[in-house]
Amino acid sequence: MLSYQKCLYIDFEGSLKNGIREVGYIISINGIIDTSRQISGENTLEVIRDLQSEDFDYCAAHNYKTEQNLIKKYFPYQQNTQSRALKSGPVTRWLDTVKVYRSLYPQIEKYDLRTLTEIFIEKETLKEISGTVCEKGKNKFHNSLFDSLCVYLLVDRLKFSVNIKSFLQ
Repeated sequence: MLSYQKCLYIDFEGSLKNGIREVGYIISINGIIDTSRQISGENTLEVIRDLQSEDFDYCAAHNYKTEQNLIKKYFPYQQNTQSRALKSGPVTRWLDTVKVYRSLYPQIEKYDLRTLTEIFIEKETLKEISGTVCEKGKNKFHNSLFDSLCVYLLVDRLKFSVNIKSFLQ
């Protein structure tokens, strides 16, 4: 159902008070992972700034307001726009896996990333893909690239059965 184009799956580790300490992201093109990166330290803001110049059909995150609030803090307004989008130009729409899964599976007690991943993503699939995408020892929760991968897999499993576009914000 979902017509893939170019999509960004992103996760930050950090806080509004202490800043962004790590960013991990996956870019998929036509539903296939094209790029994956995890950056920490001084270069995190530069990476986010670079991502702003790219054109994505949507950005996905788990509980996306966290990522959005951090972006707003460090990049409150874009040049030539009044939008607070991830990119310049038209507003990028966000997909929040919490909202999607809460709507599709209201009977689940918890919607944190670990719980959803354990319920819906096969352990072997996650282990195999994270072994090629994540650095050694970083294929666990609260590592930004691993969390981005979990978001990607949670969205990807729905691509033929759910109209994801109806969940874009």
